[in-house]
Amino acid sequence: MTKPSTEEVREEGGTPAPERIRALEEEIRRLCGGSADCWTAHDCPDDLWEAHLEDVLAFENVGVGLSLFEGLEMHGLELPRPERLNERQSRKKVFEIMQALLGLQVMLTGFEHLSGRQLYRTLFEDTLWDGCYVKKKRPELVTIIDLSRPPRRSEQRLRMIAMAKARTVQ
Repeated sequence: MTKPSTEEVREEGGTPAPERIRALEEEIRRLCGGSADCWTAHDCPDDLWEAHLEDVLAFENVGVGLSLFEGLEMHGLELPRPERLNERQSRKKVFEIMQALLGLQVMLTGFEHLSGRQLYRTLFEDTLWDGCYVKKKRPELVTIIDLSRPPRRSEQRLRMIAMAKARTVQ
């Protein structure tokens, strides 16, 4: 069953239907094993919140779209196996990854406790597989990936990540 498009669920006057926003929030929770908190500022326009939720949903649909890892490689970023890089090379590669992610409006936080090698290994083996390579609909929207705590993943999400990794020769 396909979901109606944003245009099909707009109320008169062009305002997104609250049902559409609730449906997006519920789908995000489902993908995250029921543990996602969806909140926004009280004065955030509904159309901006809806666009953000659509971007989050696209980002979280690992297994459907290209992973961040695959997308970065497709766009020319070389991602060698972590054991092939020393500390200096790892820090340089992390900087390249962060620059590329900024181009997608994705920011990393919570990694200050990691060395360059530890951070690159975390990105290579885990983080870059846990999100899809998507362009944001609105340039003012940003995705923040917090590396200070382990992600909560459902069994379905773990299967989706495994499928994405299986598509890529490492």
